[in-house]
Amino acid sequence: MSTDRPDLFKALSGSSSGSDQSLEVDFSQQHPLQPQQSGNVTGLHGLPPTGGSEHLPTTLDDLRKSGLEPKDLRVRLLTPSERTACNMGMQSLGYVIPYFDLNGSPIPYYRVKICTPQFEANLKYKAPKKQPNHIYFPPGFKTTLQNWLDKNPHTRIVLITEGEKKASAAIKSGFPCVGLSGVDSWRSRTILLPSDTELYQGTERGKKIRAKLPAGNSAIPELLSLAIGFGSLVDCIVQYNLTPIVIFDSDEVGTLKSEVQRAATMLAYELRFLGIPSNRIKQIILPDLFPGEDIAMKVKVGLDDFLVAKGTSALTGLIGRVYNDPTAFPKHPNPKGYINSQMSNFMDRKEHHQIASIILSELDSRGLRLRE
Repeated sequence: MSTDRPDLFKALSGSSSGSDQSLEVDFSQQHPLQPQQSGNVTGLHGLPPTGGSEHLPTTLDDLRKSGLEPKDLRVRLLTPSERTACNMGMQSLGYVIPYFDLNGSPIPYYRVKICTPQFEANLKYKAPKKQPNHIYFPPGFKTTLQNWLDKNPHTRIVLITEGEKKASAAIKSGFPCVGLSGVDSWRSRTILLPSDTELYQGTERGKKIRAKLPAGNSAIPELLSLAIGFGSLVDCIVQYNLTPIVIFDSDEVGTLKSEVQRAATMLAYELRFLGIPSNRIKQIILPDLFPGEDIAMKVKVGLDDFLVAKGTSALTGLIGRVYNDPTAFPKHPNPKGYINSQMSNFMDRKEHHQIASIILSELDSRGLRLRE
């Protein structure tokens, strides 16, 4: 049976077989603390002027490492309101990265890039407390996607990487790309539900909490555990017949750590379950930038590092190599072990469906499946 459901995110959900998960629930439906305008920062949602001269040297230096300027992400000054919303110390320095929807309109969410990690337990980023994860669409995403398709009608792609700066560096280089705040952050442990949602104890093994949405609510329960914007991303992939290509950070020798590879595969499994054929889901593993050098001198490689070091033609070459490669599906480090562990537990209908999708995806990535 086919699992392709292109109209999934446009359909109403009167009933669902989605899985029940124990998640932190926020009933307030309030937006994160809105950043306040301060000093010489003006404009819609506090976005800065394009010049960037008002930014601290730490901001400019941090962005330059990725080949970026403040205007590329529309970053703005960090103010006390964001420090409070993100539970940060007042001595911390950094800048605010505002978020946008797929069409480039600002949304009430942001993350703070910390430039003084020694004051924040060595964290690099912080977000407003108790808010669900969001997919990062750089402000020029839709225009870049259309420009790419106009120039490359036979290579219809969207890149998925980790981090706002890496996604923005790809956009600046002409590649349509979205960012995750972490390799696993396409999921969310905090969800927003209507205030009149009914919660009750489940009777199945595991004693999970069930949530019954109000009548007429159009939210799709199986999307509630996904990051805000993930549905829009899948809709875009289906609408434009795109091939999603996952590009996470490589380690010092041009491979992926097992936990990062596992995260890439789980993202691919979710895309497969939501209707994207496995033969259109690809992965690029960024190569070692300095082969032959002392391992002690090497560093991990992100998409922005690769673009700064090798340029757009090198990334275009990597895309060309994986685009029609049937074995480029992100492979789980231990698919048999994962499937066995899942099947040893109680599974509902969605989880059975997803296991079937995983098995088919693994078979498809290793050869041709006989179809009648």
